Amino acid sequence: MSVICGVVQVSGDAMAPIRFRRMLRASSSGTSGTAWEYCRHGVALACRSLQTKGSGTQSGPLLTAGDGDAAFACDARLDNPDVIAAALNGRRAVGHASRQRGPSAAAVAVPCSECIETADASLIFSLLRESEETAAEQLLGDFAYAYWNGRHRRLRLARDAMGMRPLYYRVEPRRVLFASLPSQILAVDGVSCRLNETAVAWYLAGMQVPSGCVFYSGIEEVLPGQEVVAEFSPDGAPRIRTRRYWTPSPRGRLIYRRHSDYAEHLRELLFESMRCRLRARSRVGVSLSGGMDSLTAACVAARLREEAGADTTVRAYTWAFTELPQCDERENVYRAAEYYGIPVREVSAEETAPFSDWTNDWNTGRLHTTGDVGGRDIQGVGRLDVSSSGSPPEGLRLHAPYRDEPFSIMFQPFLYRSLALAAADGISTIFYGNRGDMVCGGWVHDAPGLMRAGYCRQLFRELRGLSRAYGAARIATVAHFLLFPLVNETLTGLIPPHLLSSHQLQARLAGIARLLKLHEQGDFIAGNVLLRTPSELVESHIRRDFLERAELPERHPVAVDADRWRTVAGRQRHVSVFSPLVQRGILFGRRVAAEFGIDFADPWSDRRIAEFVLACPQFQVERIDAPKRLARSAMYGTIPWQALRAAKKTSPEPLYLRALRRNAPEILRFLTGSRCCDLGFVNEAALRHRFSRFISGETAIFDIWSTLSLEMWLRRYWT
Repeated sequence: MSVICGVVQVSGDAMAPIRFRRMLRASSSGTSGTAWEYCRHGVALACRSLQTKGSGTQSGPLLTAGDGDAAFACDARLDNPDVIAAALNGRRAVGHASRQRGPSAAAVAVPCSECIETADASLIFSLLRESEETAAEQLLGDFAYAYWNGRHRRLRLARDAMGMRPLYYRVEPRRVLFASLPSQILAVDGVSCRLNETAVAWYLAGMQVPSGCVFYSGIEEVLPGQEVVAEFSPDGAPRIRTRRYWTPSPRGRLIYRRHSDYAEHLRELLFESMRCRLRARSRVGVSLSGGMDSLTAACVAARLREEAGADTTVRAYTWAFTELPQCDERENVYRAAEYYGIPVREVSAEETAPFSDWTNDWNTGRLHTTGDVGGRDIQGVGRLDVSSSGSPPEGLRLHAPYRDEPFSIMFQPFLYRSLALAAADGISTIFYGNRGDMVCGGWVHDAPGLMRAGYCRQLFRELRGLSRAYGAARIATVAHFLLFPLVNETLTGLIPPHLLSSHQLQARLAGIARLLKLHEQGDFIAGNVLLRTPSELVESHIRRDFLERAELPERHPVAVDADRWRTVAGRQRHVSVFSPLVQRGILFGRRVAAEFGIDFADPWSDRRIAEFVLACPQFQVERIDAPKRLARSAMYGTIPWQALRAAKKTSPEPLYLRALRRNAPEILRFLTGSRCCDLGFVNEAALRHRFSRFISGETAIFDIWSTLSLEMWLRRYWT
């Protein structure tokens, strides 16, 4: 767990170390941890380890070779170190002897996460030295790295396929800057700070900001599965080229005879994914609910620790609802916890409800928490301290966004409280199930697949269930979920894309549905947010002239990329797996966890699992009458039967909606004279009117969080 940064300026003034040291200090995850620096011939690389429970090793994820010939910095955790070591003939595989893997690899006997990071860095550096052009595609795991080849005056930046490690860069006429966070680049002298209104518009359109869209103009993001190469000419000018070294292939298809074969395949992948994330001999925790995603992480981790004979148990942290029993999942949590002997620590939902930490100074327009001091705001403050009771540090800004972007979550107080408890328990890694819903759930329906496979009885049951779930007439259900997708898939295979794309065909089929008034017979939009146009996602209080000024495209880039899949269900699964909202939530959670010295892990965010699910017939993954069908089958025998049968999706949204209503006067005052209005993003009168209607009960739900969190960010960093 590290942050990296650097400046490459091969001509002109010599590099002053103080310039890039500011980049390290700009990381808001504290300033503790070991730092490494390299500064030579106009090239500066720096790396700081944020792991606090390491062994104090002197080597780290910044390596050099020769007389300034090569330098390397990374934030990485590999899933295939044995494969990389074998590719290097085992001669330069640092720590390989202590990291053998196989059927009993759950006990992978390395002392700490910091040692793993150091060893993995050495493997990646050695691989780049031998096969620089093809190194990225050989790596599995979570990583972001920068490699400087001094002999060829070439900088290479790369990021893992699932985007679990962030990396940004800025290109100038005579230099290139890169860092784990945009705020680190902004800390360099001469870098302008200009707001990118396109990113703001995407944020207000359901918070679905696509990868590569940064809130600061002039700063670029390395995309997941992308490599960026900067080659410097003799006069010092950089030439940039990019390539995608990995994208999921729509031609990959898995056809097994039985559903149990798909389940066994997923089971093997889930166990392997957890093994790769349990390599250190240290305590691990799970943010545990009663749903499939976190139950899978908790039970697989506990099973692997049992098989390994590990002397450290898995610990769980769960929400405890007393006033909203419909949201409480403790009964199912304890079914699994008691079976595996997992200690559970409860966090009161009422005490950590959204806005529970607010105090306000409306005269200045600032939003505070008690004390108005936190590790994010003061340069030089070390890592956040927690008491043995797990109380967050006094003055921690539980809702304050980071400088890099306005993204934050409404349930941030719970996130901080549970992480504080985990830190007090000595947890080094905490598991979440963020992408589980998107990988094995996500409202993806594949009635055409059932028909093509000849499952007529199951097809009839699926259509009947869809009719009930969407409140639609049977003819509308058959048309929307079976006939129209079949027509789309058939014509997409016959008509060249330049004549009629799948999206254009879908739009024409939707026109037919409107003509027949089928769209009035049910709400068929649920679960397919990115398949709608951005203008359909924004609330009515967003100014239309601002959206026109921002020039958002007609379709989301993820939806455009999904057109490569021939089947409608395949496109929907692609959109679900690579949801930018989920991606940003993962990166946000990882960054918050780093403030407590804890590593963040999600076993569902594994490239191998994504490839597998995208290659499966989607009717094997999910059915309307069998949510997360494949995941349940895969976990049979691992998750206790009673817990597996009772596992379901339970949303804490009622807690958020109640908090909005209880804090309505303060929120209305906060939105009066807003920065969003001053900058022309929202119509304040329309916003207050919509919110007042929500408070009075005229409308059940109002998506105000994107506007509210954006306003917090603008007041904090753009006043």
